[in-house]
Amino acid sequence: MYLEANDPSIPCWLLVENGDNLPQNALRTGWDKSNPLYSARVWHGGGLLLGKCARHFNGAHLPFSGKTVTGMKPFEVLVGNPLDFQWISIPDKASDGRGIRHRPFWGVDAGFAETHRASLVHRFRHDLCWVPGKAHTGQTVGFVSYGQQEVERVTIIVLAWAN
Repeated sequence: MYLEANDPSIPCWLLVENGDNLPQNALRTGWDKSNPLYSARVWHGGGLLLGKCARHFNGAHLPFSGKTVTGMKPFEVLVGNPLDFQWISIPDKASDGRGIRHRPFWGVDAGFAETHRASLVHRFRHDLCWVPGKAHTGQTVGFVSYGQQEVERVTIIVLAWAN
């Protein structure tokens, strides 16, 4: 079961006590080869950490210390209207090797690492899938759990509030 918000269109994190019953308005932030994936967050290792969940998972999966931690319960899942969000790509440098000036955006603040850095919802393409995970402020890489590993990429794509 999960604790339902009064208005399903309001973006928020909902508590899911077991992995069997995700809310219908869970925001899809990725997909594997045949199933939608959703962003999840869990208290673990001294922080409120981001990972992924799915209707076919038993709990949340977190990228943590080079591995995937599976079966995390309870967890929270991001819900809301997809029109309230947009994906923003943050390349580390321009094709000519110079730094890039980014357009301003408000990332969806989703937790914090044990180092107290804010975490943003992140995703990247891996093995023909879009895998949701975490990106920390002040770092140039993002992390996802895939298989039994924590995978990192330099290309960061974060979830932001729509204009």
